[in-house]
Amino acid sequence: MPDQEIKIINAVGDDVSEIYELYENAISFQKENNFPVWKGYNPELIDQEINDLLLYKIVVNEKLAGIFSAGPAGLLETELWKERTAIKSLYLSRIIVSRKYQGQRLFACILDWINKDLKKHRYEFIRLDTWADNPHLVKYYGSFGFKDLGIVRTSDSLSLPLQYRGLDLLIMEKAVAV
Repeated sequence: MPDQEIKIINAVGDDVSEIYELYENAISFQKENNFPVWKGYNPELIDQEINDLLLYKIVVNEKLAGIFSAGPAGLLETELWKERTAIKSLYLSRIIVSRKYQGQRLFACILDWINKDLKKHRYEFIRLDTWADNPHLVKYYGSFGFKDLGIVRTSDSLSLPLQYRGLDLLIMEKAVAV
């Protein structure tokens, strides 16, 4: 990505309309390409993650290129990872890249950014979940060294974010290099 300034910074309240647009475009893209489709998104969760400094934005040349959540195990991660949450890990969720920036491997930028801080926080793993029935994403994350740990079915609990209820998700992790 020559001649591009890429920053990863916390999302703020002023970003909400662009964040909603990213979600809506991602859902449209999923439908158009016959991929598994999010059942929507939870504005309250977005606001909470902004307030808790867990929602990040990828900015390329001062334009919003994507978002992701990164932090400790929350309710969803506890349901997916169960006793594995006892191992200190960083969990990535809801990674969305604008169509304008697809193919630029912004996920590599996310991992580079994370790796700068991982050791000082003493994380042992970077973990994520993805659609169990989307081989494209599974292969993509695998190309970055994430290992397939199997499929987990989420509950229909109202305490889970809307887009995570009643799904078969593949959990994946990558050990932090020491």
